[in-house]
Amino acid sequence: MTGEQEASKNDPDPTNIVPLPDKVEEIIEELPEDKRIAIREAFYMEMFRGPLPPPDMLAAYEEAHPGCAREILDMAKVDQRHAHTTITTIINANISIDRESSRVAAGLIAIFIIGSFVLVLTGHEAFGGVGLASSMATLIGMYIRTERRRDQSLEPPKPQLATPAQPAPSPRSK
Repeated sequence: MTGEQEASKNDPDPTNIVPLPDKVEEIIEELPEDKRIAIREAFYMEMFRGPLPPPDMLAAYEEAHPGCAREILDMAKVDQRHAHTTITTIINANISIDRESSRVAAGLIAIFIIGSFVLVLTGHEAFGGVGLASSMATLIGMYIRTERRRDQSLEPPKPQLATPAQPAPSPRSK
């Protein structure tokens, strides 16, 4: 392998490089070439998103510590399983809370409707009518709200706008 091929092999992927702050770049530009290269290499940093590093970084971990890549993959599997279990538990808890709330609301409305009929039967038509009308309005409002929530939950999620990442220049290219 030639020196140039070896240098390009060691150059990091420019899309993963985090650029230095402008103030640091200004100070570095005032230094002699050899010191600029040394400082840029000292400030070199790669970032990635997600539970797993990029394949080249995973290979570097495996080279430095044999068996490390398998441990990282296993850790990602365990973490993902935990995240899915947590989300499932939260969803099931929310469903249980919604069901229990609906039962309590239905019970209260039933008591209110029965009370309204009792008022009407005992000669308090105005109070009974108001109670019955408000109970029916509450039931209709709950039905409409439930239907809207159901319609919203069936809609596909709206995509979030993201700005494209700007690749930073390689620290060795300056």
